[in-house]
Amino acid sequence: MILNRNANSLFSNCFRNHYFLKRLNVFCGLQLLTEKCNACICLINNSNGDLHTRSVSTSQSVSRSKHLIGPSVRNLLHHYGIDRSEIKPSGPRNILLKSDVLHYIKQKNLKPGVSAKEKSSMATEAKRMVPRKEKFVDNELSNMRKTIAKRLTLSKTTIPHSYMTAECNISALLKQRQSFKKSGINVSVNDFVIKAVAVALKMVKEVNVLLDETKNVVKPLENVDISVAVATESGLITPIVKDANRLSVVEIGKTVKELADKAKKGKLQPHEFQGGTFSISNLGMFGITEFIAVINPPQSAILAVGTSRLTTTESGNIAQMMKVTLSYDARAIDEEKSAKFLEIFRDLVENPDKLDKLGDGSDFRRLNYLVNC
Repeated sequence: MILNRNANSLFSNCFRNHYFLKRLNVFCGLQLLTEKCNACICLINNSNGDLHTRSVSTSQSVSRSKHLIGPSVRNLLHHYGIDRSEIKPSGPRNILLKSDVLHYIKQKNLKPGVSAKEKSSMATEAKRMVPRKEKFVDNELSNMRKTIAKRLTLSKTTIPHSYMTAECNISALLKQRQSFKKSGINVSVNDFVIKAVAVALKMVKEVNVLLDETKNVVKPLENVDISVAVATESGLITPIVKDANRLSVVEIGKTVKELADKAKKGKLQPHEFQGGTFSISNLGMFGITEFIAVINPPQSAILAVGTSRLTTTESGNIAQMMKVTLSYDARAIDEEKSAKFLEIFRDLVENPDKLDKLGDGSDFRRLNYLVNC
């Protein structure tokens, strides 16, 4: 065989002499494995351009091939706990094949087992799974909690709730609140919301209704009494701001504060939290963006108020936006009236100066003028 630096010439000569060659690109040159003579010829191209040959035994390569096994073979050996030295390989260059292992398993009638390592791991995990003996105390529901649970369960299972959400720009409302604060008057965003809801209910009387299921009639209500959700240690309670549409924002703020103090001290009288024509649940102070509230029967609607957040409007301006979601009884209130209620409410909170101009909101023509101006 002629060794030539030209690869094409080298391979043509090797094939002509019936050598089966495998070419491997290496850093120092070209390595040729000849299966026929069981020798490895390494061609090195040194600085002088001379080619040196070296004969190397392939016994090391063969011995290494004994340890070459595929992932499926390794998996079978592991699961059946078989030592690979027990199985005679039948693959090329003495490689253990999957068929060899399967034949051995069938011949020995072996079953999958658990290795000692796995047993130890399982035992450790079992110890971790053992529940610790801890002491718990069952808290009995208070009468208030029982009443709330009963009423809300009844509401959610018997009233067909429908929902509408509106987003309001309350930047102007916050500015007006700051002007009140500079004058020494503390009012909250919720006080403005109560006033806006009360006026909107007076404008859209079809939302300020009760459903009498016994007579199967919808009763319109003249009074606008807003139930405001207040959290206490014993649970949620809804004191009522009566005739809220006739009160100013400042008066509403004072009334809510007095009722909330009474509620937290457990001094509310029944007439101060029973009844109401519409409910408001505000979780904005807890950073809740939006949520859905359950209707408080026998009322027909409730407004869920979220927190305000800075965002960019369609015109590219930065504004404080607040989301509100109206839950209403679809049997008593239709979609059109619900949408109209939210439209007027949004206009009022976005233009809080209209709240005082409208008074109790009983003058429809005046409202339409203010809304469209």
